[in-house]
Amino acid sequence: MNLSSVYVTTASRSEAIVIGKAVVDLRLAACANIFDGVTSIYR
Repeated sequence: MNLSSVYVTTASRSEAIVIGKAVVDLRLAACANIFDGVTSIYR
């Protein structure tokens, strides 16, 4: 099994949430974590 981690810098928390939801909804990622208080988005 291959695993990858991708870290992306965004201009705002709201932009990070939009991107996180999109990659999870498109099944490009199993989860997205938004760090600052740590918010996780899972499918």
